[in-house]
Amino acid sequence: MNRITNNSMLFPGATLTLWICSTLLLTAQAATRHLETAETTALKAGLAKITLILDAPAPAPDTFTLSQPNQLIIDLPDTVLGAQQRYHRVDAAPVTGLTLAETDGRTRVVAALARSVRHKVRRDGDRIHILVTADIDAAGSIPAQAMTGARVTDTDFRRGEDDSGRIKLTLANLGQQARIERRDSRVIAVLPQTSLPQDLERRLDVLDFATPVQYVDISSRNDDTVVTVTPVSDAQYRHAAYQSDDELILELTPITPAEQEQAEAEVEEKEEPQFTGEEISLSFQKIDIRSVLQIIAEIADVNMVVADSIDGDITLQLDNVPWDQALNIILRTQGLGIRRIGNVMSVASLNEIASLERAQREADEAMRQRKPLRSEIIQINYANADEIAGLLRKGGKETALISERGQVSVDARTNSLLIYETQDRLQDIRRVINKLDIPIRQVQVEARIVVASRDFSRELGLNTGFSNPRDPGISGYIDNAGYTINIPTIGNATGQLTSTIISNTMSLDLALTAMESEKRGEIISSPHVITTDGQEAVIEQGQQVPYVTPGAANTPATTDFKDVVLNLTVTPHITPDEHVLMDMKLTQDNVNSFLQNGEPLIDTRSVKTQVLVDDGNTVVLGGIFQHEQRDTGTKIPLLGDIPLIGALFSSRIRDQKKLELLLFITPRILQESLYDSRPDNRTAMVGNAGKSIDIRRID
Repeated sequence: MNRITNNSMLFPGATLTLWICSTLLLTAQAATRHLETAETTALKAGLAKITLILDAPAPAPDTFTLSQPNQLIIDLPDTVLGAQQRYHRVDAAPVTGLTLAETDGRTRVVAALARSVRHKVRRDGDRIHILVTADIDAAGSIPAQAMTGARVTDTDFRRGEDDSGRIKLTLANLGQQARIERRDSRVIAVLPQTSLPQDLERRLDVLDFATPVQYVDISSRNDDTVVTVTPVSDAQYRHAAYQSDDELILELTPITPAEQEQAEAEVEEKEEPQFTGEEISLSFQKIDIRSVLQIIAEIADVNMVVADSIDGDITLQLDNVPWDQALNIILRTQGLGIRRIGNVMSVASLNEIASLERAQREADEAMRQRKPLRSEIIQINYANADEIAGLLRKGGKETALISERGQVSVDARTNSLLIYETQDRLQDIRRVINKLDIPIRQVQVEARIVVASRDFSRELGLNTGFSNPRDPGISGYIDNAGYTINIPTIGNATGQLTSTIISNTMSLDLALTAMESEKRGEIISSPHVITTDGQEAVIEQGQQVPYVTPGAANTPATTDFKDVVLNLTVTPHITPDEHVLMDMKLTQDNVNSFLQNGEPLIDTRSVKTQVLVDDGNTVVLGGIFQHEQRDTGTKIPLLGDIPLIGALFSSRIRDQKKLELLLFITPRILQESLYDSRPDNRTAMVGNAGKSIDIRRID
């Protein structure tokens, strides 16, 4: 002791230096927490809450108040100021502002107050809650529930349609998430920091509701609200909880006997292996494990190989136990495992078995690496060879079809793949290619462009406001001339475009034929196009309007053209249930006027929609109008030219027509089995409502 004291006296400077370094080190380690955010919330008149959020467990703050001016000072020791905003102007009476500052390893929060108040501090993990209020109870304390303002405002119990018992709690200013747990047969819900009015603290006896619930106890425990649900004796149920902004619903649903038996059977099937061996009885004390395994092998009449590393004694007492269950028990208790190779069981430690399996995998991989590589050319008939090659290469070392030793090359001229791989891999690759290289189904899109009078379109049902005569409550349908029309409407800034579905194309053909015979319209074009599933088809009809662009001093004038067309773009998708989903875009151009240089101004109207139709049904797009005005006059020669009275011997007729442009789009799925194999005359026979249409290739 004297020597230690003397040494300390000999080196007082060193001792002081060590003490200072230790103090600085401890201070640096302690001051690792940061004040991230300071928030102020107005709870009610004269009551506010200040919340300080840190990035580590909050320290015990030092608080005191000042007067002239009124301030609340909160000091956080060993805390660094991490908030960017140093001053907060708040409107949460009695708090009017917050100022944050850092000095000497501590952070100070200064709350400006409108008047002298009392405060209460509570720490909660990485948060510090300071309640500022003039409303302090007789004991000088503030209820912890006031720190969050969460409370229960109402309770209710209902019986569900499935005989479930439903407990509903209505909440205000919900704070933390409720904790739901099952203890024994009861279900307990805890609402942290939630107050419960005294008139709602009670027990509900709900046995008469015939649900799994017998009692519901709602009580207040410390600062929490606790709901305890006691079920009926021996009731089998499952529980669920749903929490929203202002409600907590706790539900207990009964489990039927059939559901209970099924659940128990599934659990037993998953957890317990099935043992079917002959029952045996074993009673030994400190017997060698190898001898026990030999006895089981002889009784079960199985081939068993026991590793040399297995030794030790075992004591067991088994009566009327299947031999495979007895073997399973011995293996588990001794940390052993079993491998079956044919009709031979190999027993060894789990580590040995894992090593053997790992060595086996390495040997198999080495064997695969030694297998010879073979080359094969695979012709791709329908797909793209580059895309197929990309799929074969895609994936990692374990999932790619082409191994690290293999190669795949593409011959774009013949659309073939040259593959260099082992025989096993080649078989897998051929199987995958056979699944992918299949013909894509095709769709014939038939379009009929019709210019018809407005009266004809009304008779056809191509305007809105109709109702189904079979059911007046269903609007948007009309039954006319044997076909059914669906009439959704698509608004457009330059007019109203309507889309319609017609299911009976035979009646439509008759209607169009009658239209032409009665001179109420004409079919101006009937293009057909065949496209594959998912590929875009374009139908376009129109003209090019010329205009002259003046030239410069040494440049002659040029004639340019602008397209004024009716464009229809259709992308068909064949659904698995033989319907056609079409993405359609219709664009109509019209010349409005001409500029001074002769360049035309073009008005464009367009509609983009998606429609699902049956195979062979017709979609009608309308709402594109054309106006025609014609003035004709007749008069009696000489008399009709007399001024003033000439009008008595002449007549003038002004004829105005309003025509509508209608597009009828009919998709038909082409059947692969009906294609003619001859390349010079491919035809497709398409069935539609009992008739066949011969669609020949147009060169």
